[in-house]
Amino acid sequence: ILRVGITGSYGKTSVKNVLKTLLEEKYTVLATPESYNTPIGIAKTVQDGDLAGAQILIAEMGARQMGDIKELCELVNPDFGILTGVCAQHIETFSSEDNVFAEKTELVKAAKKTVCGRSVYEKLKENEACIPVLEAQNLQLFAERTEFDFAVDGKLFHVKTKLLGESAAENILLAATLCLQLGMTGEEILRGVERLEYIPHRLALSEVSGGYILDDGYNASERSAKEAVAALKR
Repeated sequence: ILRVGITGSYGKTSVKNVLKTLLEEKYTVLATPESYNTPIGIAKTVQDGDLAGAQILIAEMGARQMGDIKELCELVNPDFGILTGVCAQHIETFSSEDNVFAEKTELVKAAKKTVCGRSVYEKLKENEACIPVLEAQNLQLFAERTEFDFAVDGKLFHVKTKLLGESAAENILLAATLCLQLGMTGEEILRGVERLEYIPHRLALSEVSGGYILDDGYNASERSAKEAVAALKR
């Protein structure tokens, strides 16, 4: 089975859900549910899930202290990775953002290829194992949707999704970049994007009695809070 690890200070669960949806256009996929991102959570997924019928395993990898990502990589032995980005999340146990960065990049050391978000790629671009995320072109942020284009071999593909904000565009593109590495086409990726639904409690929009609720109850990083305020303003 092909194994994919996903880590970062933010966006792990969202990227995991997007990636699973896109990959299912071509592959049978088993992914850790909800926010399962510890050794026990990954082990439970493998034990309880239909691993025998899966072609790809997606393992979300969380960390609260030094050594956590290295342990998870030894457990999963990932072929590919996605590193969303790094910020001062869990800094109370890591002591510094540099320590967070050092631990999250254990995934880059373990995987053959890792798709890196824009901010971390700038620091890791000399590493041949790092793949830059696709660039969003013509990005438009609306109150109830997000639209942008991305290019594959000179051909533009237009994305229209209910997922909100600049982070939604980058999450989709992180997943799409890996899908291309795994042999999917732009057309297959777009079909998957059309099936994307809100990830519960992560900037999920609903209309109730003529008003709107933006449920971002699970997010806790500074970056996600800024995204939520920007979405609320729109």
